[in-house]
Amino acid sequence: MEKKRYKKVVFHVCVAVGVLFTYAANLHGQPTQQEAMTIPISGNTWQRPSETHMLDRTMGILGGEPGVSFDTYVRFKEKGAIGVALQLGAVQEESMLCLSVNGDERRFIVTPARANQLVSAGTFQVADTGYVRMTLTSLQQGKLPAVRSYQIEGEQSVLGGLQFVRDNQDNYYYWGRRGHLCIFPIRFLLRRMLNIITMS
Repeated sequence: MEKKRYKKVVFHVCVAVGVLFTYAANLHGQPTQQEAMTIPISGNTWQRPSETHMLDRTMGILGGEPGVSFDTYVRFKEKGAIGVALQLGAVQEESMLCLSVNGDERRFIVTPARANQLVSAGTFQVADTGYVRMTLTSLQQGKLPAVRSYQIEGEQSVLGGLQFVRDNQDNYYYWGRRGHLCIFPIRFLLRRMLNIITMS
C-alpha cells in the first residue's frame, strides 16, 4: 500500500515539474514588451555653436543651416537597445541628416514628401546609464528641416525610468534648459505659492 502511495506521489511531482518547465519555456519565448516615448525638442535641447531663433521655446527646431547642431539630453536608468525616430514639421528641401547618440552616428535623407511625418533614424545601443546626448546635424547641401520631437522605442525595462522635461506645464521648458536640477525645486515652489494663494 505504501509503495503504491509513493509511486502516486512521485507521478504527481513529475507532472508538476513538467508543467513548470513548459510554462517557463513559453514565458521565455514570448516577445518582450515594447514602449514608445515622445521626447519634446523644446525644453531638452541646446543649439551649437550658438543659439538662434531657429530653436523655438515651444515648437522645437524650426530649421537650420548646414553645420548647425542641436543637442538633446535624456537620462537613462537602464542600458539597452533603442530605436529613434524624428517627428518632422515642414521640410523645404531634400537634406542629408546625421543623428548621433553618444557618438554613434546614423545618416539618412529626408525629403519634402516626408513633411509632418515620423522618420526613423535607426537603432542605437545605450551602453551605460546616465545622460545620453542625441545630436542632430544637417550635412552637405540642404537645410535642417523642422523637427518637433523625438520618438524613442525600446523595451519597457529600458524606457521605464527615462528622465526628461515632458511638457511645458508651469513653463518647464524654460527651466529644463537651465538644468535638470532646476525642475524639481521650481515645481515645488510653484505648488507652494499656488497653495498659499488659494488659502488666502
